[in-house]
Amino acid sequence: MSKKRKTYWLMALLGALLVFAVAFLALHLAKNKSEQNYNSADIPEVGKVKGQASAPALLEVFSDFNCGHCAANAGEFEKTKLIPYLATGKLRLQYRHFLVGGIQSYVAALAADCAARQGKFWPYHDELFARFDPKRYLEYSEADVARFRDELISLAAELGLDTTAFTNCLFAASTKEAVMADHYRGEQLQVNITPTYVLNGRKLSDEPEEIIAQIEKVVGH
Repeated sequence: MSKKRKTYWLMALLGALLVFAVAFLALHLAKNKSEQNYNSADIPEVGKVKGQASAPALLEVFSDFNCGHCAANAGEFEKTKLIPYLATGKLRLQYRHFLVGGIQSYVAALAADCAARQGKFWPYHDELFARFDPKRYLEYSEADVARFRDELISLAAELGLDTTAFTNCLFAASTKEAVMADHYRGEQLQVNITPTYVLNGRKLSDEPEEIIAQIEKVVGH
């Protein structure tokens, strides 16, 4: 084999090895991130909590703003059945993003966290679910995402938020990280549907009666 041909094959081999190494590193980093231990205490609350810090029961709800069942539970179950436990200091409710509904879920989650940074997570949360449209699906296009983003900014204005700060927050890396930290915690708890409720680190069924029964076991009657 000529020297020129040997050089060509050597360069080709090195190139292939480089591509493999880059791919392996990317996969390794992604795997490490998904396996990072996202304990509830390690993730900034960013205003997505109701109830006293001293409450013996922490109920995390893994939810999605593009989920009809989540919208129903947020209105019927979480605002009625949980109120007595929240009001008496027995329960602490923590909202967690778990993204199952595509780009619409992700952009809405960013917006909700930005509202939370201005102390308006729960009003924003309530309005997002009140306006949930099961027939609407965002296309994966910048134009469609931009229109949805504008709607979310308009909602922020309706609720009296600083829209300049809100808009900047939508594009901030820290907002994306906070949203994904919620999602990764859900993955580690083997959450696969929304809503899913986790009581003191233990995943529950999605039946309201069973959730209340488990809360009662923790807090007493």
